[in-house]
Amino acid sequence: MDSNVTSGGPVMKKWIVLLLFTCFAAGALLSLEPVSKWFLPTVEIVVLKPSDIQQTVQCTGKIVVEGQEEITLELPVVVGSVLVEEGDTVKKDQLLLTVDRDETLNYIYNMEDPVVDLSQLAEQPDSVPNEIRAPADGRVLSLGAGEGDAVLPDTALVTIAHADSLQIEANISEEMISDVRVGQRAVITGSGFKGREYGGVVSGVRSSAKQVNTTTGAVTVVGTVIAINDADEYLRPGYTANTEIITDTAEDRLVVPYETVSQDG
Repeated sequence: MDSNVTSGGPVMKKWIVLLLFTCFAAGALLSLEPVSKWFLPTVEIVVLKPSDIQQTVQCTGKIVVEGQEEITLELPVVVGSVLVEEGDTVKKDQLLLTVDRDETLNYIYNMEDPVVDLSQLAEQPDSVPNEIRAPADGRVLSLGAGEGDAVLPDTALVTIAHADSLQIEANISEEMISDVRVGQRAVITGSGFKGREYGGVVSGVRSSAKQVNTTTGAVTVVGTVIAINDADEYLRPGYTANTEIITDTAEDRLVVPYETVSQDG
């Protein structure tokens, strides 16, 4: 009887130790993240929505004036006051400068070789204009005279670039020019008009290529013209413009976000 009790003591101790170890291990596991996270990958569901995919050609060029108008008169005049400066944006019929009519008549009568009929001028002194107005919306490119200056006939008093005549002249490499067509839409940005974006359209592609020198050597390019839509006072001739020409658009395509794609191994 005593021998059975003595032999069972060590066995009981083993069971107690095993039970305590099991409880300790279970508590440790419960205090950590779920075990499944150790072995199973994290899954994120992304809902794909149809979107348009655009192929583009990027180029850089200069803003230039395609159409401009010089304001001239058939009579000599003496400028009274100048109300605009070079670079100003003007509206059609906006007052640009005034003419000093009395000084103009005095100047004409004292010319050694008058370029007008003095008798007719004496009968119609109002034929001398007293103001010059803008013929169209645009930007003042240059002023041909200042206050008090005498200006001869057919001399440009003011030169105005029409508002719809700004365009970009850019060179596109021969590798990409085959994708460019007249009529394609373009998006225009630049550091000179930072934070603004303009629309445009390809209005011309030169019929011949040319070579230009770059920092990496000579390259073959084709001149391309992009007309600017809705140009405003923030665009100036001579600015550098970055242009992205949309050459093709695939509509309603499902696109997988780049950040959701991974590679094992």
